[in-house]
Amino acid sequence: MPQNAADDLLEIVHRRYQTASTIIATNRPVADWGTILGDVPATSAILDRFLDNAEMIQIKGKSSDFLRTNQTWNSIFYKYRGGTL
Repeated sequence: MPQNAADDLLEIVHRRYQTASTIIATNRPVADWGTILGDVPATSAILDRFLDNAEMIQIKGKSSDFLRTNQTWNSIFYKYRGGTL
């Protein structure tokens, strides 16, 4: 990530804090954000503001991309094995 990524995200979260809704979708656990953004203090401030009134929804299972890719591959494989390709 860019060196100033944590500062930029902190600025966005700070400006929206308690004034507007914000949705962040990620496949990384919150515990990894400090390492990913490269600035643990800024990340702590981001999470402090962001999680203050947050509703976290954790989705378990395979992603829709995985399922779509798998269905497409299975469809192609089935057609090929059936001799129609």
